[in-house]
Amino acid sequence: MIVNRPALAAVLTAALLVAGGVGVSLAPVAAAAPPAPPAQQALGALPAHSVLVSSNPADGATVKTVPAQVTLTFNEDIDHKLLQVVLTGPDAKPVGGTPTATGATVTTPVTRQAGNGTYKVVFRVVSADGHPISDALSFVVAAPAATPTSTSPTTSTPAATPATTTPTATTPAATTPATPGTSTTSAGDERTNSSAGWVAPVVTIVVALGLLAAGAAALRRRRHPDQSVLIRAPLISARP
Repeated sequence: MIVNRPALAAVLTAALLVAGGVGVSLAPVAAAAPPAPPAQQALGALPAHSVLVSSNPADGATVKTVPAQVTLTFNEDIDHKLLQVVLTGPDAKPVGGTPTATGATVTTPVTRQAGNGTYKVVFRVVSADGHPISDALSFVVAAPAATPTSTSPTTSTPAATPATTTPTATTPAATTPATPGTSTTSAGDERTNSSAGWVAPVVTIVVALGLLAAGAAALRRRRHPDQSVLIRAPLISARP
């Protein structure tokens, strides 16, 4: 059998052209296919269960002061009856209070400040769909060291110089010379006083002697009554 090669080549070329035209015509049809519905796309993007979205302080963050509370935010509401949050300080002792849930936010108050170091948060909650969520995070407290207050050197004030006491010259009191009349009177008073001083004893002695003499005479008269009569007789006869 004799094959006409030029004719066979023409037939093959025509077949390839026909096949290429069909492929070209099908390409726009595939490109124009409508996208998947938005609802289907949203369902495909959503996670299967609730997850932790954020926390404050953030996981691994470093803060300068111990926060007053720690908050955990989820993508779904959390059952407030099924909350377990344990917050520990650098000393591994609890520093958190009772957690509370408001919607998708769980808040745990910090009841004790344990100073600088790593604080750990371990939680287990249950979302609205009943799925439990448990995880752990931590943050670091690094309060800056207190800056020492520069104290200016105290300048000591020298003690006050004691006041010098200037000796005051004492002027002797002027002695007023006594007048002649005054000194005479004083001398007379002194003589009078001296005279009065010896007169009194002399008078006392004289009186005492007189009393003794009278007593002696009376005693003699008692002892010798006749003598007293004889003595008196001449005295009587001698009267005119």
